[in-house]
Amino acid sequence: MSLKGKEIFTSEHRSGSKVTPTQRMLNVWAVVLILWAFYRYYFQNDLPIWIDEFVAKPLLFLLPVYYYVSRVELKPFWSSLGVTLRHWRFDLGLGVVVGTIFLIMGVLANLMQHGTVLSPKPRFLDDFTPGFLVAVSFASAVWEELLMRGFQLKRLFEEKKMLFRPVLLNCFLYFFLHIPILFTSEQITGYMILQVLAMDVMFSLVVGLLFYPKRSVLLPVFVHFFYNLSLYFLL
Repeated sequence: MSLKGKEIFTSEHRSGSKVTPTQRMLNVWAVVLILWAFYRYYFQNDLPIWIDEFVAKPLLFLLPVYYYVSRVELKPFWSSLGVTLRHWRFDLGLGVVVGTIFLIMGVLANLMQHGTVLSPKPRFLDDFTPGFLVAVSFASAVWEELLMRGFQLKRLFEEKKMLFRPVLLNCFLYFFLHIPILFTSEQITGYMILQVLAMDVMFSLVVGLLFYPKRSVLLPVFVHFFYNLSLYFLL
């Protein structure tokens, strides 16, 4: 091979091996999505909901992220995901306010559709106590926000140095994260799937904008917690 040919090969190889931090982050997210989709496809409704929220999600959502953050980025895990207790009182208060707005939207939707505040027969209250649903709602909020905002959106903000484009991409990816859940759930079917997906996109947009100023995952967790409750009690 001529010297010129070697230079061309080396240049192409180097350009092909160059991967941006965003591309690496998206690769990790793709691994999480694939693992989550396989889990939902093979187990679907065979396992109780607490397995999903207290076992499967922390393992499938956070283990690949932990490996990437600790071995590739070489950063402290929790702080790199925006876990901080600074201003937690403000985050809690604002989370209650924004979460209550989502709850009110759900109430108004039920009033328009059923003429009652609660759905005539909330699907999730058939099998679970309100206290259990509160615990499940909070656990789900923690794992999903650590993945989607603390890991993914925080890194998009750091590289893109802008607001709306990272938030819109984050909304799009959050939409895909919920497809395996919605299409393997016996409780959510038909028109309700589209309704929940639309609400998820709106929720993700709001939470992304709230996350931007301080990059603290605590506020999104609180908002997400009340949003989950609105889905459980009103659908």
